[in-house]
Amino acid sequence: MERTIARGLGYGPEVPPKNLLKIYGLMFVIAVIAVVIVTIVVMATGASGGTTDPTHPQVDRSSLVRIQVRAPKRATVVMNNRPKGQAPIMLLVPRSDTPIDISVTLGGRVLTKQVTPHEDVILDFP
Repeated sequence: MERTIARGLGYGPEVPPKNLLKIYGLMFVIAVIAVVIVTIVVMATGASGGTTDPTHPQVDRSSLVRIQVRAPKRATVVMNNRPKGQAPIMLLVPRSDTPIDISVTLGGRVLTKQVTPHEDVILDFP
């Protein structure tokens, strides 16, 4: 009686266990190589993939202040008359004693708060 890989279904001769080990080993090696290649690509693009805004000078991350803007709905957030995205959002701004205006548009109403970015702040809009 001839044995098959799918026992009892008659798809052809069974692959000897010795060859199965070679096939599984080869599949394992290919998977490891793929993981290594993906890791290298991710690390390479992560290191140089940052976008820089040519209008802003390069700022040291330690001199940045985090302003977290939270709102009950996905409201539009504007900082100093520039749209920044949808709430909730984390804004990184240079540490300063100059106040900045942060506005949120909720249901057609514009709510504005003024913040002095000398330390990390959480802004909650109703």
